[in-house]
Amino acid sequence: MIKTLPSKELLQELFYYENGVLFRKKSLSKGKANQPIGWIEKNGYWATDVYGVRYRVHRLVWQFHHGDCPSILDHIDGNKNNNAIENLRSATNQQNIANRKAVKTNKLGLKGVCLDGKKYKASIRVDGKSQHIGYFSDPNDAYMAYCQKAKEIYGDFAWTNNNLNI
Repeated sequence: MIKTLPSKELLQELFYYENGVLFRKKSLSKGKANQPIGWIEKNGYWATDVYGVRYRVHRLVWQFHHGDCPSILDHIDGNKNNNAIENLRSATNQQNIANRKAVKTNKLGLKGVCLDGKKYKASIRVDGKSQHIGYFSDPNDAYMAYCQKAKEIYGDFAWTNNNLNI
């Protein structure tokens, strides 16, 4: 369940925005005026307290600009520290998942690709189910097939990395 965010008006009374960062307008017990708000949590997101309630800063940035923050916000570039309003967009859960990088346990570092025997298997998750794309001799070919399918299914939400280091 998502907690109710402070109103756009209250946020604009307490903070000002500059280059993806919210700054305090006034000195308070937890911070001085003109200082950036928040800290980085263990999960990598910026967070802060507003009147004793903890919020993620990217949600406050959206609320500050638009009000009516959606239940799911996506960082377009995948960087949890980039809270620039231009880098935030409303998303469905599936779109948000599609815009994630390869998991750390992926030894190849290529989303949607794993070594299966002597071939590289490309697959993609859609609606919580794995869909087989194909087997390839080269990991780059498998990854390109994954990227093509991801773009076809998820459009701009598909996370693809063209910086291949194999």
